[in-house]
Amino acid sequence: MRFLFVGGTVFIIYTFILWFLKRIFFFDTIISVTIAYIIAIISHFLLNNFFTFNESSTVNKRKILGYITVIFCNYIINATVVTAILAYVVDNVLLATAVSTAVTTLFVFFMLNKIVFLKKKESVN
Repeated sequence: MRFLFVGGTVFIIYTFILWFLKRIFFFDTIISVTIAYIIAIISHFLLNNFFTFNESSTVNKRKILGYITVIFCNYIINATVVTAILAYVVDNVLLATAVSTAVTTLFVFFMLNKIVFLKKKESVN
């Protein structure tokens, strides 16, 4: 349940920044998506680390590298889905982003549990 709360919070942050950059500053779509995504992943990591997985004192190199790997894979999936939706379905970046987020949520949750936020007995140190 906490993961979904964090995801919803990060989605709101991401969507607001994306909207702000596109509608107020008229940035290019890919630049807007990229900036919003970077800010969102920093928020996502911090909220998941400290709130979802309760690991307030255990930020380390392995965890950060694992997180970057998961998020990079997610970014590729996200960019592909958003681009495909914009090209073939609807010309609305916010709607495309919402669909992409729905598609990638389970992937990210599974990967974070298996790679990044391991329980102490599962840790690979």
